[in-house]
Amino acid sequence: MDDLVLRMSRLVSDKDTTIGMIKSEKLTGFTCEDEFRLSKVAGQTRIKQGIYEIQMRTVGGMLQRYQEIYDNHEGMLHLQNVEDFSFVYIHHGNTHDNTEGCILVGWGANLNGELCITNSRNFYINLYREIQEAFAQGRKVFISITDNDKPLID
Repeated sequence: MDDLVLRMSRLVSDKDTTIGMIKSEKLTGFTCEDEFRLSKVAGQTRIKQGIYEIQMRTVGGMLQRYQEIYDNHEGMLHLQNVEDFSFVYIHHGNTHDNTEGCILVGWGANLNGELCITNSRNFYINLYREIQEAFAQGRKVFISITDNDKPLID
């Protein structure tokens, strides 16, 4: 069986935020991340483009919080082997203030004024269920991230 590969394309950036699109086999939505930086600043820098395996992280405080919100939430969507980063997740949230280097997902995006995404919790749980189903089928899951924006240089 083929791997499930999420395709993420970064589209627009400003001094605080990066907005992109994400596509799975069943869904198309938007992403929100921190801004591009030449040098990492903890909690304020997006990860490098590339292909990362996603695994379920089944420990930690964030998992406990998500298990209180979502039924059958088995683990956090944890990107593996991200250079210079640890505990990079795909999760819900709307603005760069919610990311700390993670990838937020949502159904919509606001590109006028403050860059942000919308309807995040609903999109997240739908994506989560698709990934859960892929794991149950014995498939590996990856995210492929491509820079198509013109980030500001710090």
